[in-house]
Amino acid sequence: MSSLCKGFKVPVYIVSKLPTYNHRNQWGLGLDLPSYCKDKYGLSANVTLRENNALGWKCSVGTQTQDIAFEEACSMQYGPSARPGMGDFDDIGSWHCRLTKNLHHQSSGS
Repeated sequence: MSSLCKGFKVPVYIVSKLPTYNHRNQWGLGLDLPSYCKDKYGLSANVTLRENNALGWKCSVGTQTQDIAFEEACSMQYGPSARPGMGDFDDIGSWHCRLTKNLHHQSSGS
């Protein structure tokens, strides 16, 4: 017979649009949030949707949750010139990365 944990109220959302690495959405390059959480917090970390909006994504380790640093996630997955963006607050799959041009180039003088 199994026992149930009592006293914990964690919202559960059905996730059908988990952002994935190398997946382009209508806004740009997608994010692999599960891999980001594992790379940042260890192999036991998972990604969790705590609120049903684009800002609801968190990394969870045991009973602890951590915010996702989307700029860091883009840099880890696509390099230092990648910048995050949220296409639509109400769309949990709208996080994306954009590759920006290197701003540290020398301009030619005339």
